[in-house]
Amino acid sequence: MNITGIGNSLKELLEELGLNNEMAIFFKGAIIFLLIIAIALLADYITKKIIIQTLKTIIHKSKNQYDDILLKNRVFNKLAHIVPALIIHYTIHLAIPNSPGLIEFIQNGIYIYILLVVVLVINSLFNALHEIYLKFPISEDIPIKGYIQVVKIIIYVVTGILVLAIVFDKSPLFFLGGMGAAAAIIMLIFRDTILGFVASIQLTAYKMLKPGDWISMPGHNADGIVTDLSLSIVKVENWDKTVTTIPTYALISESFVNWENMLQSEGRRIKRNIHVDMKSINFFSANELAELQKQPFLEEFFQTQEARDVLKEHKDGKRFLINITLFRLYVDWYIKHHPKLHTGMLNVVRHLQTNEHGLPLEIMVFSKEKALADYERIQAELFEHLMAIANSFNLRVFQNPTGDDIKGALNRD
Repeated sequence: MNITGIGNSLKELLEELGLNNEMAIFFKGAIIFLLIIAIALLADYITKKIIIQTLKTIIHKSKNQYDDILLKNRVFNKLAHIVPALIIHYTIHLAIPNSPGLIEFIQNGIYIYILLVVVLVINSLFNALHEIYLKFPISEDIPIKGYIQVVKIIIYVVTGILVLAIVFDKSPLFFLGGMGAAAAIIMLIFRDTILGFVASIQLTAYKMLKPGDWISMPGHNADGIVTDLSLSIVKVENWDKTVTTIPTYALISESFVNWENMLQSEGRRIKRNIHVDMKSINFFSANELAELQKQPFLEEFFQTQEARDVLKEHKDGKRFLINITLFRLYVDWYIKHHPKLHTGMLNVVRHLQTNEHGLPLEIMVFSKEKALADYERIQAELFEHLMAIANSFNLRVFQNPTGDDIKGALNRD
């Protein structure tokens, strides 16, 4: 016996119980409707509690890690929501056979529901595919999160058009034509998204930025590690553990520094000046030079061939030895023999143009340590040593007069 026969038998049974024809038809429809709902709920239970649970057990036993990612993103769970909707869609006419308008209304609601479920499934599927992609080495150089977000937006727009077409009983082409007229409004609404999409393509194509890079962007108070690169924003976790959010298109329209190449290189550059008071620059007398050579921490320097040649020229009267010259030679020797400075990279000790702060002695070297804390410690140790030993060469490091300097001068007067 089919469903129609069961419905007729149910109607006859209700009439035998004393109900008139109209009431029997109403209660028959209500009972069949409840039966359909019960079957839909039962199908939902079987799908989720039996089929999905069995699938989970199989996946957990599988050595393949990709199906675990699909399970983690609940792709199968969301797909299961379609089953009860399909049952109601194909059986609702049995409960209300004489109400085509109501049947169409319910079925349209089911169409919309199924569309939304499909969108949720696709969204979870894309999230899972992105997570799988991140496990491949190529993901470190070519992030695709921005492209996935663009595809999702297109799917959302198409779904919105289909929902409107179902609600207003119009062709989807009708709404597409209306969107052409509203293009200016759409451009205004999705301005950041469009700019971010173009920017993300440029950032990826030219390998300007990827998650995990260390960047600094003073205009946005950003200095730290990129934790997220999406269609509309870039998240930077600063060294003080605050998070700066930057619009993606700002990385194209403005300048930023990517330190990643430095981290991948053999050393990190140290570039700083010591300002020498020009009044302290003088020729060394024989006595001063003799005293200098007695300094225990300069003994190794004076044993070098270059220092011996300079001293010999000075002794033979071929060269007048200047304290800043000998200090510059010492600095050059010191950085070349420093165990934590890279000797295989460019090392420069030079004079810059004199200014109101004296004679700048620029020192440019490369530290073997690139991590911020170690790098800063090496840089500090280097310049602490050079500024302390400058006095041994009868040189003064320049600084502007302080209140104590002025007070001491007035007291002497």
